[in-house]
Amino acid sequence: MYTIALVGRTNVGKSTLFNRILGEGRAIASELPHTTRDRIVGTSGWRGIAFRLIDTGGVEHLDARHGKRAAAATTRTIEEEIRMQAERTVQEADCIVLVTDVRDGLLPGERAIAQMLRALGRPVVIACNKAETKRYRDACHEFTALGFGAPFPVSAKSGMGVGDLLDGIVAFADSRAASVVIEDDEEPKAATRVAIVGEPNVGKSSLVNAILGWEEVIVSPEPYTTRDVHDVTFAYHGTPIVLLDTAGIRRAAMRTQKVVRKRLQRIERESVGKSLHAVERADVAVLVLDATRPASRHVKQLAQAIVEARRACIIVINKMDEAGDPDEERIVANVRRLFPHMAWAPVLLTSAVTGTRVRRIIPVALAAVTAWRRELDSEQLAAVYATTKHRIPEPKDREGQRQIRTIDMEQVGTAPPQFVLRTRRRVRLPQAIPGIVERAIRETDDFTGTPVIVFVKGVKV
Repeated sequence: MYTIALVGRTNVGKSTLFNRILGEGRAIASELPHTTRDRIVGTSGWRGIAFRLIDTGGVEHLDARHGKRAAAATTRTIEEEIRMQAERTVQEADCIVLVTDVRDGLLPGERAIAQMLRALGRPVVIACNKAETKRYRDACHEFTALGFGAPFPVSAKSGMGVGDLLDGIVAFADSRAASVVIEDDEEPKAATRVAIVGEPNVGKSSLVNAILGWEEVIVSPEPYTTRDVHDVTFAYHGTPIVLLDTAGIRRAAMRTQKVVRKRLQRIERESVGKSLHAVERADVAVLVLDATRPASRHVKQLAQAIVEARRACIIVINKMDEAGDPDEERIVANVRRLFPHMAWAPVLLTSAVTGTRVRRIIPVALAAVTAWRRELDSEQLAAVYATTKHRIPEPKDREGQRQIRTIDMEQVGTAPPQFVLRTRRRVRLPQAIPGIVERAIRETDDFTGTPVIVFVKGVKV
């Protein structure tokens, strides 16, 4: 697919332009520098041309020699990680949009980036953002000095000039790029969506990189390194997978100036909201915990959100290489005690650093999704109903005859599996009935990793 990269200095409006082209608030936009860190990918189309659009973090210079990197344990600053992601993105792009802030004029940062882009030999389009007035639109002529032709004056905030910009971008697309517009982030229709969720600094991004085998997302000890939801599509033994790396979910105290603190809190709220939305659009959630510290109430709230979203789930205990207690059975028992309402979720003890059991995450997640979509046949349903009737105590009438209170049972849905037990109306049943039915269902087939929903419905006979 025709790939377009948005690059430029910090705070020139790349994320706002990204959202404007996609028509949705995919990326978090803020006046704070380096709000965007990991690159964000979306798909759209213009005049019959489908394209993949990539938003990158702000940079001051790029290195044309940079290529795709293997995973490494070296320590880099956030700014270095952002720059390396931008460098990899322009290497993959068919067309590059250099976004500038016309109000700042032509700065050395743009000249340095333009010099690198010229070495790539790919089409480059200049977007002079924030050109809302005639004075600023006239000032865009200064950017012709970069050598990429006439710049396009745009306002990402209002949408002014964005259509002309897209005309200029797709003009470089060849006939192979013309196709039907693909929606839903270019995900294959049969792709399994796996959301990696948890508190900040539990190793979610490290796990994503370890699963993929390369540094796709930025890893840093700084809390809230990940802010936007980062989608990565890959194939696992022929099965398309979309990994959703999410921001850490926790309300943190921020000791900064009042104005900056308010902006950071807004970014955090947006990040948390996008992470929770990622759970809702995922097939399975991977709840990541830190083996070196106890789970907080925020983790319990997140687990409850997964249950309420009715998603398949597996629990991953990361950083086992740093845990002082090697007793894995005790760690698993503690998890079961903390999340009694998720006793159906399998637990994996892993280490993203050493790679211990990382390769098991995707197979276990796929098995959970299979169970999430499982449908019992008529024989299995009959067996479940027979077991349920046997386990439910039936009262006797005055003549000593057993009063039959249940009528039948059927499966009414999947993803997750949903069952209805029909009973006689105006008959009191023990509150434990749904639990009895669920246990019978799980004994009949493998429903590990998925919630099972049981409804009890009284009907008139």
